Amino acid sequence: MDGLMNTDEYEISLSREITVCEGYVRKYQMLIHSLEERYGMTTSEFLERMRRGTLPSSACFAQWNMGAQALQYWTETLREYQGFLESMKVSAS
Repeated sequence: MDGLMNTDEYEISLSREITVCEGYVRKYQMLIHSLEERYGMTTSEFLERMRRGTLPSSACFAQWNMGAQALQYWTETLREYQGFLESMKVSAS
């Protein structure tokens, strides 16, 4: 019974973490989408131009760069948590 209880607690905790990650993913997707529309380029194009040094320094571009990195981090974290949760459900069945 204790193992089942722990599994339930872990699933609840992972579900909460997934919800938090999903919120951050949406937040950064919205930020990036607005910057892509504002500057008329995709984030891939923006990052390539940043890498080549062909963009001027600006607070918006710094925010875009940070947002792209944050989106990548939160997306990867979300996938990890989803994988953990899925593997727990599989091993519990």
